[in-house]
Amino acid sequence: MGSGYIKIYRDFLNKKEWLSEPFTKSQAWIDLINLANYRDSFFYIRGNKVEVKRGFVARSQESLSERWKWSRGKTRLFLRALESSHQIIQQKSQLINLILIVNYEEYQSQEPTEKPLNCTTESQQKANRKPYKNKNKKNKHEKIKDIYIDFSESFLKRWKIYPKKSGKKNAFIHWKKFCDDESLLKKFDKALDNYLDELSRNRERQPKDGQGFFNPDYWLGWDEQEATETLEEKMLREDRENGHV
Repeated sequence: MGSGYIKIYRDFLNKKEWLSEPFTKSQAWIDLINLANYRDSFFYIRGNKVEVKRGFVARSQESLSERWKWSRGKTRLFLRALESSHQIIQQKSQLINLILIVNYEEYQSQEPTEKPLNCTTESQQKANRKPYKNKNKKNKHEKIKDIYIDFSESFLKRWKIYPKKSGKKNAFIHWKKFCDDESLLKKFDKALDNYLDELSRNRERQPKDGQGFFNPDYWLGWDEQEATETLEEKMLREDRENGHV
């Protein structure tokens, strides 16, 4: 069977043929992707405005359990497993629970949105516009075209301090998956700090290329790791810095 994908209309996933029996885990995963917003939206809960961005699911575990015909415990364990494998991120608040599909852009083709998800204003876009050379020319007589990519200031700020600057374009594509979410930005900054601390105390470790680190599949988890240093490691590092080793 070849690679690629098939299109499934959203309406079908709300028909009785789809919802008539208890879901398998594969069905539940497909359904979760289907339930995610394909564009930014908002609604009100008890007078409070709740914004739901593209790639987020605004459903409670109770609602999902009822839809999938599962017990609450089974639904909770399923979502926990998806989060452990970095396929989703759960965000809980007093108003509502949100679920982010981590690689949503890989599952859904880009559809027009009212606002570009690039974490920057129009004026910043013009200021940060950088040329990118397309090296995939068909023959030696074909002129290489300049493709312009808008690198946001928030991305460039983090990119500047990352040690191995390779794959900048792909790193920015990964960046746009989470850059509009404040809580994920804090997680990323924490992950970046922890990773840089690890590199500073383990000089033999080679940094991952930029496009690899900026991928949420990689950095998620680093935000939870504290770079701890034993007394022996600290003494050895200080000896190296002082030229004693």
